[in-house]
Amino acid sequence: MEEARVNECPKPEIRAIKGGAQIGGVIIKKLMIGIILSVVLSLSIGFSWEWKQAINITGGIGIIMLLLVGILNGTFISGNRMRANLKIETAEDKKFRNKFSSTFFLLGFPFFLTAMALFIIVK
Repeated sequence: MEEARVNECPKPEIRAIKGGAQIGGVIIKKLMIGIILSVVLSLSIGFSWEWKQAINITGGIGIIMLLLVGILNGTFISGNRMRANLKIETAEDKKFRNKFSSTFFLLGFPFFLTAMALFIIVK
């Protein structure tokens, strides 16, 4: 009788873990692409021109990407505007905005960190 109860019991935890692993894998891939791009770009610019140029370019890309994240997230608007935007926003718009803001963050943050590391090393 106890075996029947065990077999009838659904296991939602397993489904949640599998879904989280897929999302985590995409996040790690985007972060690794950002790290690889920033390191390759900074090394190629540093060896071909100057290290200060590498700092300026990678830092500029990182700051531009992080500003785009702030614009897409609504960080730079007031609470009243945010509430008004949320009322007229569709689910597709919200999904689009969240997808691109997380992508820009995961690609831009490594550029910013690379510029900071180069600044500390070159200094």
